[in-house]
Amino acid sequence: MKVMIPEHQAGLGGQMPYFHDNPEPGEIRNMTYSAVASGDFDSANAHSTYPLGLPDPGGMGGIAHKMLYKSGYAVGCVHPEDNLSGLKLYIITNWELFDPKWVPNLEKFVEACGTLVISARTATRDINNNVVPETLPGCLREFAGICKDRKSQAGLDIAPERS
Repeated sequence: MKVMIPEHQAGLGGQMPYFHDNPEPGEIRNMTYSAVASGDFDSANAHSTYPLGLPDPGGMGGIAHKMLYKSGYAVGCVHPEDNLSGLKLYIITNWELFDPKWVPNLEKFVEACGTLVISARTATRDINNNVVPETLPGCLREFAGICKDRKSQAGLDIAPERS
């Protein structure tokens, strides 16, 4: 999906008998990013099917966006498959639906010294809203330092899984 975000509004906002001031340059983009930060529609729906008492992606993303913006950081919304070069921090908050084809781009970002922050429910389901069979957080488990081989964790001798 491609999205165009116009930078400026032509003319006054509002309607007769009232008008608003023209937005400052960049203001519409910031409002749009804030709206988009409320979370991906599909991911929000996936979250609502089994929330476990955790905030939805929009709630988590909105909190992070607001806090960083008010602290003076340049913030925005970027999809995991977009160009992440130039970013220093990328936060993926409770985004349950996750496509493994996005992982190589995240690996490239982290290898270029970017900081990736994922939250408790990120990548816990595939793109079809099925809970992933891998150790959570699914295709992002290596970013979280999760071992693939259960036997290697803490040097414990764990019995093999039954099929």
